[in-house]
Amino acid sequence: MSGNEDWVPETEQDLQDLCETWDDGLADPANTTAFGWKPEEVTLTRGRVSGFPAARAAYREDNSTRNRIKKDEAKEAAKADMRDFANTSIRYNKLMAEEDKRY
Repeated sequence: MSGNEDWVPETEQDLQDLCETWDDGLADPANTTAFGWKPEEVTLTRGRVSGFPAARAAYREDNSTRNRIKKDEAKEAAKADMRDFANTSIRYNKLMAEEDKRY
């Protein structure tokens, strides 16, 4: 990646796919143990990461202003939490192999 690219995708489908990957990884208690993650941070991040696909599905089912606002808020919360968790628990985590970090 060049310096101007962001690893968090802008398209909603790509972001949803990434959120689902993160949710799978965060849901595995073996990862929390192996990588020394704090369970309370995993729970908080997982809630926000899984919130975007749920809000997007609700919006797609009922295209209303209220649901669009909820989707947009969930999208920003998921992106912010993924960035924060990556910076505090993944990027410099010596317990994680590089392939784990990329996943």
